[in-house]
Amino acid sequence: MKPSLLAKLAQQGADWFKVAIEAAQGPGLEGQLDASWPAHLTFQNHSFGAAAQYWQALHVREAALAKGQGYAEEITRVKAAQAEATAAMAVAAAHSMGAQQTSSVTDLQTKLASMLTTALADNRTIYLEVEPDLDTLPPVKGASPVKPTPPSLDLPVGAGEPLLATLLPVAAMRALEATREKLATSASVVEAEAKQVSGMSIASIGSWVYELVRLGMAGYCSHMRVFHTCFKKRKSPRRLGRQGCASSAGCGGAPGLHRSPRRRRRLSRNRMAASGGGASRRWGVGARAEGGGTRPRRGPGR
Repeated sequence: MKPSLLAKLAQQGADWFKVAIEAAQGPGLEGQLDASWPAHLTFQNHSFGAAAQYWQALHVREAALAKGQGYAEEITRVKAAQAEATAAMAVAAAHSMGAQQTSSVTDLQTKLASMLTTALADNRTIYLEVEPDLDTLPPVKGASPVKPTPPSLDLPVGAGEPLLATLLPVAAMRALEATREKLATSASVVEAEAKQVSGMSIASIGSWVYELVRLGMAGYCSHMRVFHTCFKKRKSPRRLGRQGCASSAGCGGAPGLHRSPRRRRRLSRNRMAASGGGASRRWGVGARAEGGGTRPRRGPGR
């Protein structure tokens, strides 16, 4: 930022602290605040006033170098900054403020002393200008980077949420945090179990496909209905092959695999009867072929 802008911002801070001092010492707050508050506000008022004069002195030096005149104004600005810094340190000493509060003012005093020595030497040997009084110089005007907006606390009853509605006690906040941690842990456990179950399902599907390919059923059943039936009814492809395939009518399955054992025996008997082969005593094929005999039943003692 430019020194001129920094000077305006510092002066605005000094003006705000001055307003705060007047409010703290007014009839409404007088005697209600701790005595350290007015002292702190006064210290900050002088500190920001010193910073404003310091940055304005730097701005004046740059302008003097550009125009070739006005060097003596820097001396006046530096002396005004030193006066404000001295007043701030006096307040700090009177109220026993620590080094952490006064360190910024101490550093500024060191810079001001060096600037004053250089400016006096240059003006005495080179520029030879008369030092103007501070009252004759234009004051540093403050610039506020924000717009003040006073809060409105007069809320009607029942309009909107009440103030501090989301503020919870410490015990309630700890209980809420513990509940959130438990929920996160439970969610991670459920997610791990879901992944494990999903992996088992994929592995079981892979075993079904492997069994179908091994038995050759995926090759002759073009619609893969056997696989869907097996997986749905939880039956092995080998057992399903003995019971018959639901898609045998549409896919033209190979002999012996889409047929049940009873049907295969019946077809075998028909082929033997058609070819004129010998009769089988066990099944009575010859008797059925010759005289329409029935298949002998096996008794309990056979």
